[in-house]
Amino acid sequence: MVRLYKDFGLYIFNFRRCLFYPTFTILFFLEVKMLQESLSTYEKLLRPLPAWNPKAWYYGLLSMSLKTAGKLSNGIQIGFQYGFDSGVMLEYVYANQPSGITPLGTLIDWFYLNSQGWRGIRQRSKLLKSTLREVLHSYQQQNIPCSLLDVACGGGRYDLEVLQEFH
Repeated sequence: MVRLYKDFGLYIFNFRRCLFYPTFTILFFLEVKMLQESLSTYEKLLRPLPAWNPKAWYYGLLSMSLKTAGKLSNGIQIGFQYGFDSGVMLEYVYANQPSGITPLGTLIDWFYLNSQGWRGIRQRSKLLKSTLREVLHSYQQQNIPCSLLDVACGGGRYDLEVLQEFH
């Protein structure tokens, strides 16, 4: 509930801004409406599933399989060790080389790396690289000096790959 109070404070702050910025008013009320609509869903998702619910069984089996057979996969091991949203995990996903302790582990890793989410992450990387190339190329053609700051780049893999092409 602390988070909800913080969000409520944010909305009071935003409401005060609405008095000074009329164009902001529409966006503010859309945010409040979205919060009201999603609050009940959020509270429902916080509650644990009953033991008889099929989803509880599904997620229980999924968790158990990741903690047992999933450990044969190097990618899943990295996820448990560093976090599934860590920079180390992203570097492993970008490399896209399935590996495991056994051939079964390599197969599990192949399925893991080819899941829809990781394919989307690799596609995002390609899109970022192509956009960065286009911007740097246009600046270079116009003789405009350019500095690059990518705060959320982690190890900066795609930044460095593109910058090597221009130097």
